[in-house]
Amino acid sequence: MRSKFIDRFTGEAVVAVPPTLIEGRYVVTAPMWLGGHTRLKRGEPLISDGAARCQLEDVEVTFSIDDLAKANEARTG
Repeated sequence: MRSKFIDRFTGEAVVAVPPTLIEGRYVVTAPMWLGGHTRLKRGEPLISDGAARCQLEDVEVTFSIDDLAKANEARTG
């Protein structure tokens, strides 16, 4: 089976993403639909379209804020 995503943290190719995603962690390796209205191109990151949950092709995913970003926000106030 072909990989559909690249994990930017590990550099590994993956076939499926987890149901809860950190925005920007994965990039798509082929065009696909996000939310049924946004066509992602090869190499584009998976980021929220403004909704916490979204349909990614045939899978529902939830976007979370990166824990590192939360920590940075706490430090900078």
